Formats: sequence, C-alpha cells, structure tokens
Amino acid sequence: FDDDLLSDFLDFVGTPAGHLISKLDWSTTPGIKSSDFQVERSADAEHFVTIGEQKPGEDINRINSYQFFDRNATLGDNFYRLRFIDANGEVSYSPIRKVTFALYPFAVTATPNPAKDRMYVPKYTGSFPQSDRTRHLHVDGDIRYRYAP
Repeated sequence: FDDDLLSDFLDFVGTPAGHLISKLDWSTTPGIKSSDFQVERSADAEHFVTIGEQKPGEDINRINSYQFFDRNATLGDNFYRLRFIDANGEVSYSPIRKVTFALYPFAVTATPNPAKDRMYVPKYTGSFPQSDRTRHLHVDGDIRYRYAP
C-alpha cells in the first residue's frame, strides 16, 4: 500500500523490463468508476505526453490490477503518471514514478588495484547487459577467467 497515492489507487510502480522498456503496474480500489486511464511520460517530470490508454476492469466491485509496457522509453530518466478520468469527467493524477535507463547499466569493482597475485571481484547479482557471460582479461589480452551459466 502506498500512502502517497490517491484514494482510488492502491499502488503504482514503474520498473525496467528490458532494454528501454518500462513496465508500469497499478491497482485500484473496489468501486472505482472511470472512463479510462491515460499513461503519460515525461523527460523532465513537468511536461507530459500521453503514450497509451488502459480501459478499466469490468468488475468495479473488486480490486483491479493493470499493466502497461512503454516500449519506447529513452536513455536517462523517464517519468510516468496516470491520468484518471472518473465517470463524472473529473480528472486526477497519480503520483509521478521514475524509471531510469543507463547507457552502461553494468558496473563492477575489483580490489586491490593494482593486484599482485589475487584480485577480489564481488559477485554481481544484477543482470548483465546482452548476456550472462563474463570474462576477466589480463593486461596482455589473455582471458584468465570465463563464466557462462
């Protein structure tokens, strides 16, 4: 439950779902009557454009969950909000959510630097860009370690 949301919304979450794809999930309380939800995106959190529309669930007497994929997200920050139009034509907005895409989303550290006979690389628990393979290269270009699940 998110206290920052309007009373009609139970939650609203934005997450990366692939290369420049944002996944937006939200749910609404029972009894909500709306004409539609408009999904809006902005690069600066001030000037929004509508990028999609979601019709409300048919059963207004239950919690309804929704999902929308923005397959045209951009590098950097993508700000999202939902524009909610109720049955009376009144417009309200959800809080703004941010999904960020970095040019180089993968980073790793190794210690000590410079290394003599051993180097420690913490296990990376995120996802590797493009694949789950990694290689450790010596300064002469020789592959000293490979990992492929």
